[in-house]
Amino acid sequence: MGVRQISRELVPLLSQIQDSILRAHYGKLLAERLGINDDAVFSQIDHTKIPIRGQGSEEAPTENKMTRRELIERRLFALSLKARPEFVLDSRFEGLISNPVLLRIRKELSVFLEKNGEFLASEFIPSLPAELSEMATSLFLDPRDGERDEQFLIRELDHAARDLELLSLQERINELTKLIRDRESKNLSVEKEQGELVHLASQLSKGSFSLSSSPRIH
Repeated sequence: MGVRQISRELVPLLSQIQDSILRAHYGKLLAERLGINDDAVFSQIDHTKIPIRGQGSEEAPTENKMTRRELIERRLFALSLKARPEFVLDSRFEGLISNPVLLRIRKELSVFLEKNGEFLASEFIPSLPAELSEMATSLFLDPRDGERDEQFLIRELDHAARDLELLSLQERINELTKLIRDRESKNLSVEKEQGELVHLASQLSKGSFSLSSSPRIH
């Protein structure tokens, strides 16, 4: 992606960020990525006006305050928006994604793709309500990916999906272990729970859970 194309895609997204600190942060990142002076980027941002649906925004937690699940879910969406937007729409993710803002972005993405047929971040993100657009913008501008090519992004996306599935498996195992202890303390049957626990533990030990059920990227 060339400098002009990057600018056309990202400057409109930055212009709609309501938080001035976040806007300055991502403006500097974009300037570094383009290899140009900060002033040039901020001048373009100031002259770009995009109507934003809704009012207000939800403050995103800082990365060091996020749980492992939150980090993985955000990474999954960041990569999907850049490489394969339709990937997070796979039905297997319906029971795996827990972040309510990401779930709303996912729903809006489904509607957008059904209506437009193709994905353009510069059109999709401004169409979001304000409380969603800032999250989507921050994910799309994740600086870790920089100038990485599509092959790298797809590989990382697949890894993120597997990490999320394995984490969900581990969480369910922990829930079952706790449930079994509780039911045993009350002299209740745990045969069903033990059967599920053995099955999940077997999947986890073989590392087959994500490999067998992850939506494949083509």
